[in-house]
Amino acid sequence: MRRKAPKQGKPPILPPSKTVRYHVVHVPWQEPEYVEELLWRRHVYNNAMISIKKVFKDEIRSKEEQGMGIEALREQELVELDELIAQNDERNRKAAEQRKIRDAERQEEIRKMVLKEMEETLNKEYEEAEKRTKEVAAIIERSANFVNKDNLDQKILEALEKPKVFDFCINLKGDKYYDPEPVKYQTGTPTRQKGRVYDRTLFWEQRSLAADVKKEEKVGKMDLDQSS
Repeated sequence: MRRKAPKQGKPPILPPSKTVRYHVVHVPWQEPEYVEELLWRRHVYNNAMISIKKVFKDEIRSKEEQGMGIEALREQELVELDELIAQNDERNRKAAEQRKIRDAERQEEIRKMVLKEMEETLNKEYEEAEKRTKEVAAIIERSANFVNKDNLDQKILEALEKPKVFDFCINLKGDKYYDPEPVKYQTGTPTRQKGRVYDRTLFWEQRSLAADVKKEEKVGKMDLDQSS
């Protein structure tokens, strides 16, 4: 079995070759006057930086002699930090007082709103109670004519003496035919039922009653039209 051919290139443990260790920058050609101008500017810049460093060193030395050195600046920073903390605490205290006032005002508004809603609810309940009281009083007043165990016999006698008929039928023309009032005692010979069980013969009394009812409805309609 043959071995696989290795990949091209050096192992990673080997150092780079001396021929490619450094990258040489080849500066493009420039005119001599331009190179001299750049060199002069570089010397001027370096001299200016040296002068500025010397000025800064002299200022720091003079401040240290006057008691305004690094330690003094640190103490001044601590004092300024304490002042800022005190100002922040004062601002927080004022904000807390204002927030407390706003919370009290909000609670007062909520209390008034709740009391108003409770008052409206109670007024509605009182009105509803008065309305129900009036309805109950009216029912009690009407209950004098209600049928109960005490006046049951009397109401039955009154119903037999003065019967009231609510049964009626309507023909194709729209005429109403009321059922005749029942009689307390049977008079004459009753007619024999020949057709369906509940069929009735329309007597003259029923026809006349239907005509009277129709006339009354017509008169009531004319009165309603005139009033409108």
